[in-house]
Amino acid sequence: MWTKVSAAAVPAVERFEWFNDVVASALMPTALSSERSADFQAEAAVLDIGAAQVSSFEYSHVRSRRTPALIRRGDPEQYQLALLTRGRMWMSQCGSDAELAPGDMILWDTSHPFEADCRAGNGTLRALVVQLPRTALPLRAGRIDTLLGRRIGADSGMGAVLARFIASLGAHGSECAPQELRRMGTVAIELAAACLAQRIDAYGNSPPRPAPAPCASGSTPSSSTTSATPRSPRA
Repeated sequence: MWTKVSAAAVPAVERFEWFNDVVASALMPTALSSERSADFQAEAAVLDIGAAQVSSFEYSHVRSRRTPALIRRGDPEQYQLALLTRGRMWMSQCGSDAELAPGDMILWDTSHPFEADCRAGNGTLRALVVQLPRTALPLRAGRIDTLLGRRIGADSGMGAVLARFIASLGAHGSECAPQELRRMGTVAIELAAACLAQRIDAYGNSPPRPAPAPCASGSTPSSSTTSATPRSPRA
């Protein structure tokens, strides 16, 4: 069953701080800011699927930063794979950055700094986040690092299969019995590993691009990420 919480049950002046606490508890500690903090709207839900976890978020505009200090404060040591279903998002990690539209996915590592700007337009942004223990994926960390902060398309192939699986968990996960959800956790890890491996191979066969900045856990980000102001996604 989904465990759900809503900002509607919180006094308006406390909602943004409440959401910061929800994100820290469900995902990881981050530094958040918003253009809509005075009238912030948000809902969140968590679904336990055994070896992994799925979190659903709907919220007003948010900028987020995960700094070395926040990593030291708390790190679940996860890869987190987000499927954006409404709104626009920009994210940067380990020297790569991407702008996402609905239907796109992106992967980040909780042990490395990142920046993100999530824009909801006139309503709220919505995303589903699959939380994968780093030790559960049968891929070397150095290979996965090449995918961090890069858009993962879901219009064909393994990307489409994985995105539809994540979306189906969001729509129908509450209908599954606990033992079925545990099996879904195993499936989620296997599908994510297959999709990421396919993307790694695809990048290996594509024309070379500038190498991303090396990822170092809890270290200070390179000047390309610390000095830049977070960009807004394309309208």
